[in-house]
Amino acid sequence: MTLNITVLTKDNVFQSADNRMSTSEGKPLKETLTKHVIVVQLTWTGFITFHGIGKVGTNSTSSLVESWILGLSADTNPQTFIEVIRSRASLWINQINGVRKHSFIFAFIENGKPSVSLISNFQKIDGTEFHPTRHFSVTRKSSYGSTDVITTVAIDGNLNRLVRHKKKILVRYCNPYATNVALIRRYIAKINEDISKT
Repeated sequence: MTLNITVLTKDNVFQSADNRMSTSEGKPLKETLTKHVIVVQLTWTGFITFHGIGKVGTNSTSSLVESWILGLSADTNPQTFIEVIRSRASLWINQINGVRKHSFIFAFIENGKPSVSLISNFQKIDGTEFHPTRHFSVTRKSSYGSTDVITTVAIDGNLNRLVRHKKKILVRYCNPYATNVALIRRYIAKINEDISKT
């Protein structure tokens, strides 16, 4: 089971990924590849991670994402990045035999306010799943106007009860410590470690 966790607080974005991925044929990918792409723009910073296909042929998905956004100017806004990833991902998934589940999480901080978008062909940001398609859609959440941990995004082919339980615990546990960066980092990494053993 692969899992990515993204947590937003009023001021920060936290991400944890387990680095497990599949091939375009749906088989487990044995080599270790990065699942993170960092975006630094003039007025905002973003973090992209993903679930699903880690590599097609010799091209890792991370390197593909980097090539999709490479030509964008330094003043491009996050919404344009999201649309570029959504449209390019839809073209990309159509070149793969069969319909494979895949999602990108794009979290960013703009003007001091964290937001997260899920770009997926089978899932919404609240964990609701739909039949996988050859087109990606976008669902969003932000931490505007809140002092709490707003969202925990767990991305998995089957968001089972264990993951849902951990999400509830994470929100309940982290809300009182929303300013304790080190504690939240340790806790979401521990959840990923625990779930990877199941």
